[in-house]
Amino acid sequence: MKNGLPLALGAVAALAAASFLAESRMNPYLPLRRRGSRATMGAAPCPPATQDIALNTTNRDRAIRMFDYGPPNPALPALWFWKKIASRWSKNPSAEQIEETKTMRCGNCGVFDVSPGMKACMPRSYAPDAYEAAAMTSGAVLGYCWAHNFKCASTRTCATWVQGPAIASNARSPMNKA
Repeated sequence: MKNGLPLALGAVAALAAASFLAESRMNPYLPLRRRGSRATMGAAPCPPATQDIALNTTNRDRAIRMFDYGPPNPALPALWFWKKIASRWSKNPSAEQIEETKTMRCGNCGVFDVSPGMKACMPRSYAPDAYEAAAMTSGAVLGYCWAHNFKCASTRTCATWVQGPAIASNARSPMNKA
């Protein structure tokens, strides 16, 4: 990347990586996962938020409030949202920096898991809420965000975006390292 974004992304990536690598069952300061047994799909454990809609919603809402997960409707231009995200890395982002920021999506984030094992953990049928429905109409793929522990839409982003690619193989998925 250019225009001063990599330096700021380094700090953001460090924050996401720390959250990503921390085990919440051992760390009371990371209340993003429910403690206790985890559902499994085959031999690999499914993250609790893939099975518990209330937990998923709590974690997603936290990502919206604290890390600007969005935009609310990925099918709309939402220049205000992209300027807000770009301003996290540059005090007065240029039009070029805002356009570059628009390319930083969950679908190409390094902690976005769309591996076959994770896809097997996703609910087969459920009624998405309005926030998920807006993403789905924009062609989003649902995956799992390991930085914030919730089901995430590929067409969105957040302030803790980590340079990708997304996790597409079971071998790279943290789910298989638990």
